[in-house]
Amino acid sequence: MVREVLSELRAAGRTVVVNTHRLEEAERMCDRVGILRSRLLRVGAPDQLRAAMTGARALTVELEAVRDRDLAALREVGARDLVVHGQRIDLSLPPALAPADVVAALVGVGARVSEVTSARGSLEAAYRSILGELS
Repeated sequence: MVREVLSELRAAGRTVVVNTHRLEEAERMCDRVGILRSRLLRVGAPDQLRAAMTGARALTVELEAVRDRDLAALREVGARDLVVHGQRIDLSLPPALAPADVVAALVGVGARVSEVTSARGSLEAAYRSILGELS
């Protein structure tokens, strides 16, 4: 019901300020997003914030089944920002990591890979990248 009301207000040209830690909601509902951590770090459209990711590329891997050892293998090879959705894993690749490296790591631990596709980076991944710039 809340999403419906927000969508109606948006369609009517009204400005609504939403405070949420659920970045997937912000990505779906908002025209502009502010990233805060004690202070305002970035503000922009979700696409602009995703573009701020420091060289990372997004990849989606679909497996027959996702197991803990699959996730461990991905982390070990250098994949970042792992998010599991059922049999699908969304992840970020640092510049030195190729999709073939991801597939090899998964096959090496016995995973059955169904599909690998380039994906649009998530707002969550952009958020982590922006926070990483502060370190």
